[in-house]
Amino acid sequence: MWEWRIFLELDKVNENFLDQTLRDKLNSAFLEQRIDFYYNLKEANFGLKERGKMNHKVFLPKLELKLLIDRVGWGAELWEKCVKIQVKKSINPFIGLSREFIIENLTLASRSLHQKYSKDIHRIKRLFENSDIRRVEVKKKRRKIDIKDIPRDPIISNKITLSFEKAEISILKQSWITYEIESNNLSVLRNFLAKNQLSQRGLVMGYPKFIQMIAP
Repeated sequence: MWEWRIFLELDKVNENFLDQTLRDKLNSAFLEQRIDFYYNLKEANFGLKERGKMNHKVFLPKLELKLLIDRVGWGAELWEKCVKIQVKKSINPFIGLSREFIIENLTLASRSLHQKYSKDIHRIKRLFENSDIRRVEVKKKRRKIDIKDIPRDPIISNKITLSFEKAEISILKQSWITYEIESNNLSVLRNFLAKNQLSQRGLVMGYPKFIQMIAP
C-alpha cells in the first residue's frame, strides 16, 4: 500500500488548509485511542511495532512488521505489511515482548513468507541478537476516513482505495500531529495530496524514520 505521511509539531498546526467538508468529516470520525510501542531498528526500511490493544488493563498487542518496498521523491512510500502476530497472553506494557519471542516468531513467519522477505527478516533478527534495541512508547488519538468520491479510471480494473488519517501523538513528552494518505494507487494518492495542499512545513516520512530521529 502506498502511504504519504507528514509530522507537524502540535503548536504549529493550522487546519485551515484542509477543505471544510473534509475537515468536518475527519473530526466527526470515530476516535481510536491506543498505545503502540515502536522498535528503533535504526533502519528506516523496517517498521516493527507492538500495536496496542488495552482492555481493562490487559495488554494484548499485535506484533507487526512492515518493509519498505519503494519510495518516490515527493515522499510517498510503498510499504508491505508481511508479519502480523496476535499475542495471546497478556504482557506488561512497560516491559513488552521478550527478545526471544520476537526472534522466534520472526523465524516462524519467514518460513511461510515469500523468499524476497527472508534477507530483511534475517537482518532484523540479527539486530535483536546483537544490538540494544530501543522500544519507544507512542500514545495515539487517531481518526481515519475512507474517501469514496474517487474519479474512475477506465484503464484500471482493480478497485481503488483511498483513506485519510489524522492522529495526535505523544512521544517522549513531545506532542505532534500526523496526517497520512493511503492508497493502492500512486496517482490517486498524489492527486489527493495536491488538491488538499498537505505539503506544508513539516517532516514528510514514515513512522520508522520519525522514531529513529526523535528517539535515537
